[in-house]
Amino acid sequence: MSKVKIVLLILAAASAAMLLYYASIRSTQLTHGFASYYTHSRLLAEGGDMTAAYDSLYFHSKMWEYNFGRVKDLPNLPTGSLIMFPLAFLEPVKAKVVWTAISLLALAASVLLLFRTYNISFNSSAGFALLFFTFVMNPLYSNMLFGQVYSVMLLLASLALYGVKSRKPILTAASIALMLVFKGYGLYPLAALLLMKEYRASIYSIIFTAVILLSTLPLYGVTAWQMYYTEFYSVVAYGTFTGHIAYQTFGSLLMHTFSSIPKVYLYYLSQAAGLIVLVFLTLRMKPIGKTAALTSAIALNVIFSPAAENYHYVLMIPLVYWAGSLIALHARSKKVVPTALILFTALLSAPLGYLALNNSPFPIFLLGYPRLYAGAAILVIAVIFSLSVLQNKSAESSLH
Repeated sequence: MSKVKIVLLILAAASAAMLLYYASIRSTQLTHGFASYYTHSRLLAEGGDMTAAYDSLYFHSKMWEYNFGRVKDLPNLPTGSLIMFPLAFLEPVKAKVVWTAISLLALAASVLLLFRTYNISFNSSAGFALLFFTFVMNPLYSNMLFGQVYSVMLLLASLALYGVKSRKPILTAASIALMLVFKGYGLYPLAALLLMKEYRASIYSIIFTAVILLSTLPLYGVTAWQMYYTEFYSVVAYGTFTGHIAYQTFGSLLMHTFSSIPKVYLYYLSQAAGLIVLVFLTLRMKPIGKTAALTSAIALNVIFSPAAENYHYVLMIPLVYWAGSLIALHARSKKVVPTALILFTALLSAPLGYLALNNSPFPIFLLGYPRLYAGAAILVIAVIFSLSVLQNKSAESSLH
């Protein structure tokens, strides 16, 4: 084993131990993110009024009742209450400990699936480097601290990618359906499947999602969905708090930069831009492969999300793995590309105090979107490099 591999192995092992230690000491800390999911799920478990959950005073009173003290937050979409339903019968601290363990197991399973999907060897320099990146990733630490659901969402995304790679449309469809039902993620991957003419996976995804939504409708009623849109989605998409640097998205950047334009217009502009980019990239990347196109769609779903905070960027891990595996295999003579990938991956991962720039004047506040810039840059690097590799292969084959 070379000295470089030994160093990378030590770094990967040390970073894994550091993540486990951090997760364990934070597992008993009750935070607003976990409080939101747990309270919503416990309301469902106790047969509470799921429409009243979108009355902030009522929801906060239930948090107090469930021993969250002064911690406050709002619920997500109605079916989001299914995420922690099995834990709703535990006391909050015990539930947080169990959820932390589930998150770590989901992360481990995701890494295994992604290594298989992108043909990455665990006993390679690239493999050790990607493990080190994963275990030091600040968005992942944020996910553990706040008891967020993005390790589980990462697992669903990884299952969808593995399903495409192994030609298992039902696995891909079930994973995307659960992403849609739990958090509203999955629209971009679903659209990408349609554009790639993966009709079985697309139709199954739509059917699974429809079945879950219709079967749970008696639990929530139409009113709860209406309240969710009015009291939650519209607020985070184009309401008072949008355009804040906490949201590392293209829409937030637009709203922050062009503050004199009504936010609702910029919201629709950003969503239209996202769909245009998705269509362009998916069609352009069909010759490269469906796994690459779906990886890009998952990344775009974060970049153009109405509101993606630091911990949402855990969903960029598949993109980094794809880019890393691709460049490790083909860029040995081109040092600029791997150097750029390392720099932007560091920007994606490092603990940065960018929130302090929210009230800074133009153009200083533009520095406050490091996750957005890094994710977009890594996507551009991966796409351009993969297209160049494909072009080189075509040129070589034509010569022979």
